[in-house]
Amino acid sequence: MRKRYLKYRDNLFTFLTYPEAPADNNGSERDLRPMALYRKVTGGFRSTWGADLCAAAKSVIGTAQRQGIDAYQALLMVISGRSLFQTG
Repeated sequence: MRKRYLKYRDNLFTFLTYPEAPADNNGSERDLRPMALYRKVTGGFRSTWGADLCAAAKSVIGTAQRQGIDAYQALLMVISGRSLFQTG
């Protein structure tokens, strides 16, 4: 554990330098909760590719929401090979 903390110690308190960075990962956990609930209620996916596709789509849509991009437009962008992130 000591080695791991030494490796990442410069990044442990990023939120002190950058106030816009959250001090916890609750946002990520909240994003994952609906998928965990779906898995629990339905018993999971019937295939690996179905689970992978659902996870990828959820990731794209979540990233798009944070970037202020419509979910449908985001999926079209990714399918056509464009990035969701602004460059420049």
